[in-house]
Amino acid sequence: MFKKAAVLLSCSFLLAACAITPHDVEMEAEVPDSESRLGQDQKLGLRVLDNRPSSRVGQRGHMNLGASITADNAAENLEDELRSFYTSLGFQVVDYNDKSADSKLEAALRGLELFVESNFPIGTTSNVNVVIRADAESSSESYAEVYRFSSEEKSFAAPTGDSITDYLNKGLSDVLAQMTTDEDLREVLVSK
Repeated sequence: MFKKAAVLLSCSFLLAACAITPHDVEMEAEVPDSESRLGQDQKLGLRVLDNRPSSRVGQRGHMNLGASITADNAAENLEDELRSFYTSLGFQVVDYNDKSADSKLEAALRGLELFVESNFPIGTTSNVNVVIRADAESSSESYAEVYRFSSEEKSFAAPTGDSITDYLNKGLSDVLAQMTTDEDLREVLVSK
């Protein structure tokens, strides 16, 4: 009896080894390329907010009991990608409060979460949720939309740091693709 308990305990420790190691996710989400130059040198005021309760994304381990997973640079990555994307569309991206802006876009990162469930002995399930709210306005109209991504990844072992980073970047990239291909949002940004 003691031997069985020792074997089960040893297996649990081996499967959860990563759970005690903190991980900071290096966000590297990407926006799809566009050939359009619809901005025609209009000035776009851009502001990106990090409205998450904290930079903590989740925990490594069963029932959120492991080491913390953080994503400190998520909002900075989001702003860099949006600035680059809208510049490629022909906009002159300026500060949100710039009075000369023809239109304004505020993107708020509301959620970036990873929850790892242990399904011993059959593996783990990693749940990723990403939420961004966009508020756009021009002199003639306004638009607001919430973009969401939710995914469930199953694996035999607890996800590694690289897997965690890949899962979260996939989610953020998907939400950015939704946002940057939203025709209603683009319409507001080019209207004068």
